[in-house]
Amino acid sequence: MRERELKLEIAVGAPVPLPDLEEAEARDLRAVYYDTADLRLARLGATLRHRDDEGWMVKLPGPSDGALMDRHEVRFDGSSLPPSDPPPGATALVSSLTRGAPVVPVAELCTHRRTVRLGVGELADDHVVARDPSGAPLGEFREIELELAASANVAAVEDVVARLRAGGAGSAEGMPKLVRVLGPRAAAPADVEPPTLVDEPTLREVIQHALMTSMRALVVRLPGTRLDDDPEDVHQARVAIRRFRSHLRTFDPVMDPRWSEVLDGDLARLGGALGDVRDLDVLLATIEPMPLEGPGHLELLAALETERDRALERSLDMLDDPACLDVLDRLVDAAADPRLAPQADDAARPMLPFFVARPWRRLRKAVRRLDEPPSDAALHGVRIRAKRARYAADAVRPIVGAPAARLADRLADLQDALGELNDAVVITARLEALMPLLTSAGGFTAGRVSGILTDRALEHRSAWRAAWKRVDRRAVTAWLR
Repeated sequence: MRERELKLEIAVGAPVPLPDLEEAEARDLRAVYYDTADLRLARLGATLRHRDDEGWMVKLPGPSDGALMDRHEVRFDGSSLPPSDPPPGATALVSSLTRGAPVVPVAELCTHRRTVRLGVGELADDHVVARDPSGAPLGEFREIELELAASANVAAVEDVVARLRAGGAGSAEGMPKLVRVLGPRAAAPADVEPPTLVDEPTLREVIQHALMTSMRALVVRLPGTRLDDDPEDVHQARVAIRRFRSHLRTFDPVMDPRWSEVLDGDLARLGGALGDVRDLDVLLATIEPMPLEGPGHLELLAALETERDRALERSLDMLDDPACLDVLDRLVDAAADPRLAPQADDAARPMLPFFVARPWRRLRKAVRRLDEPPSDAALHGVRIRAKRARYAADAVRPIVGAPAARLADRLADLQDALGELNDAVVITARLEALMPLLTSAGGFTAGRVSGILTDRALEHRSAWRAAWKRVDRRAVTAWLR
């Protein structure tokens, strides 16, 4: 389930801020929150809790929009377990966030809640008393919580918030109850939060920022790969791995080579476990909307769905392996404290063009060496080099600014054009390998799909050169040296 809510602070003992709450239904709730000793879940905006009325729940952070909290709620059946034992499924779901560190009770919240249904959602007036696991008081507070309905109108929500504030509630804020209770420790940046870059950072700080940005994206996307309700989670987890690996190559002149090689191997294994799922997602998304009908189309889709289920099972087996959590821990440590040469402690700005120029020159050389017409394999190699140059430009974008942004954006267009061609080639090869397992009807449909994709590939073969010309211009690359 998706939860979107606004919270407004209000003084304990203050009058009810909205007449609708005067005769609202009241109930008492008791919830025990679990986290690691260093509060890794809370610091990432996630929670794991047991509440007497609804059992176990995990809340995962979604995209934020100011004070509006947007989270995914996942309930678990832990009815056969005592409340002190989180279900294995719940701890597995957050394992990439905790990286295997044990979860323990960190707070108990007893809430006296009055709720009423409004047109925009459910409005709750919560009086909360909090205790630590030993029973010692952590304080009490009161808040107004507005959980929005999926169809909530923005203007109507603003009207309700205005009425609440006129009735004595404070400003809307995006702070979970547990963070309010535990205070600064829970509100501190997560240990996978990219460090803030100063105006004139050292090269070390730029590298730390680039690596940790990729690491955070990976960690927060892995729970979604387990839920398997949005293909974008697998895709973005894989992109995060690729970016991390690319950064290791971009900055390798100042990195310990053995250290970098070990990390690259770890990342390659993680990416490989997710790659098959992503490839099949692309294949299914390509075939499903095609104007094909009949049993052959259904058979082909069913065969691909079966393959994807098996690929997902293999990737989850990898994620469940304790060795995977050790890898994530090593990667977080590496991003926080990369092994770099002494010159990495010098000012970054004068050196950054050099690090982008290296993958850029390799890309340009690869394009100039293409035969005519270029082979699919050679174009795939160009795409990989375009991606590395783009990630290098993205890594320095916070400091270099507009020149790096312009280069990264145009390289992204080139990468997309070559990606469409590569997808067509890869999908065609996969369908050819699948054909012996299909009936004649399924094989015929697979052949039709291959034909359509071959035609598309021919179109993309001509389109990518226009994207390349927009990149290979002095106005775009003059800042490189």
